Amino acid sequence: MELGSAVLFALAISVDTFGVGLAYGLRGIRVPAASRAIICLITVGIIASSLAAGTAVGSLIPAELGAGAGAAILVVLGAWLLAGAWSRHQPAPAREAYPLVKLRLPSVGLAIAILREPETADSDCSGIISPAEAVGLGVAMALDAMGAGFALALLHGGQWLVPPLAGALSLAALATGLKLGHLGAIRSHGLPGELLPGILLIILGLSQLRGI
Repeated sequence: MELGSAVLFALAISVDTFGVGLAYGLRGIRVPAASRAIICLITVGIIASSLAAGTAVGSLIPAELGAGAGAAILVVLGAWLLAGAWSRHQPAPAREAYPLVKLRLPSVGLAIAILREPETADSDCSGIISPAEAVGLGVAMALDAMGAGFALALLHGGQWLVPPLAGALSLAALATGLKLGHLGAIRSHGLPGELLPGILLIILGLSQLRGI
């Protein structure tokens, strides 16, 4: 089940990356190879750090308690992502009915802003994501994975297959999104696409709860 967990986690991370790549492709924004590599390395580094933190905490508490907490965190994070995605597609008055969605850290707000308006990362409006801009973009896109990585480590220990797998899938998703957007093959992945990361995390969490 550990391999399956790693794959689901990596897929959840790569969906948003695909969406950003698609948006850039549609707008004609280029992401050079160096910038893509930076985004990939930041993704790997942040996820590895969260896994290390989760593994350290998991070593201090009973295994069953850690597994239960990890699974619960994944379900809560998944539900949070679903609420955020749903609220972003509601008319302005309807958004006021979901005040909890507004309670987010500035860093998470940055990630949401980039996912909603990806051109935000192109701060100099050059039409190219420079290596410096790629640092901010990579951090913003990987921040949502921190909590999930921590939870996954509580469930299964280090899970050191996850960082390189997530990095590789994110790199592939970004390249695919850029290509499809450039070709105009897909206009947008819309609400269903934005809901997918949350759904995958909930499935992962619930599947682990059943095994505890």
